[in-house]
Amino acid sequence: MTIEMVCEAGFAPALDAVESGRIPGAALGVVSVDGSSAVRFAGNAALVPERETLTREHWFDLASLSKVIATTVMILKLAEQGRLNLD
Repeated sequence: MTIEMVCEAGFAPALDAVESGRIPGAALGVVSVDGSSAVRFAGNAALVPERETLTREHWFDLASLSKVIATTVMILKLAEQGRLNLD
């Protein structure tokens, strides 16, 4: 399965949500271990004060995600080492 196929499959639920009007826009970027990448986006980056179509040039604030991602990795490593019991 190519990185493009993985990205397409991963983006399908978000694309459906955009197309059905449940969410205004969505973007997904996937990077493989060898450095190849694929990007998908659809919908709008903004609705007010005026509609703005989402493009590859839009930036997203990932600060809130970084805490969760870093903490999860650290907790799982401690559990794997037997230094933390998840129960």
